[in-house]
Amino acid sequence: MLLGQRLRAQADGFGLIMFAWVRHGAATGQFGDRRQLANHTAGMPDIGPEQRGVVSGLLSLSRNLGLITGASVMGAVFALASGTMTITQARPEVVATGLRLTFAVAAILMLLALAIAVGGRAVATRHALQGQVS
Repeated sequence: MLLGQRLRAQADGFGLIMFAWVRHGAATGQFGDRRQLANHTAGMPDIGPEQRGVVSGLLSLSRNLGLITGASVMGAVFALASGTMTITQARPEVVATGLRLTFAVAAILMLLALAIAVGGRAVATRHALQGQVS
């Protein structure tokens, strides 16, 4: 708590960002696996007990890579859509346009992911039904 107050008192952007990263990293390390336990368990019904640690680690790695990549790509989409490199001097209309396009890209990507998931499930169900008929 004292460290956070000291960093806030300095009021420089770098100190606040570092404090937020450290706090987020500690919380993720402490509580991250508990939040994802149900997802990990559901994703590993056919994995043997000796391989579950490796598969769980790969699931966590893929989530973290997706988070980092998604944040970077959406930041780049916003920068391209707003057409400005200094957000502090951008006009509100430009920022609004950048946000609209960024959210539109995110919505399209979510719909694409949903279509892939539904299509994959339909294919898996069809293969399972064909296996039962044979």
